[in-house]
Amino acid sequence: MSNASNIFMLTGHTGKKLTKVIQGEKTFVYVSLAVKRNFKNSMGEYETDWVNLVAYNKVADYLDGLEAGSLLSVLGYISSFKKIKDNQVTQDQSLVIEQFNILNRKGAKS
Repeated sequence: MSNASNIFMLTGHTGKKLTKVIQGEKTFVYVSLAVKRNFKNSMGEYETDWVNLVAYNKVADYLDGLEAGSLLSVLGYISSFKKIKDNQVTQDQSLVIEQFNILNRKGAKS
């Protein structure tokens, strides 16, 4: 697997309103994306996976102001990181957005 690539493309609806953080000259935007699976479970229902997204700098600036429920297509890579909370270290992942398309803004008139 020496030629394995860390490339992911997802399309789904944004969750709660995005969170914007500015640290010095760097801008970060955090948002979750609801992605419907393309197959039904044993009960005949489509399940939804929630994926944590993060965008940096220019990409974050372009996403700023995006409303919850907007339909978004993203291309990026998975980044793993450690979090410390209550003296417990946990491993977490987010999809880092490199490119995106807003397919339908929540609240926009057609």
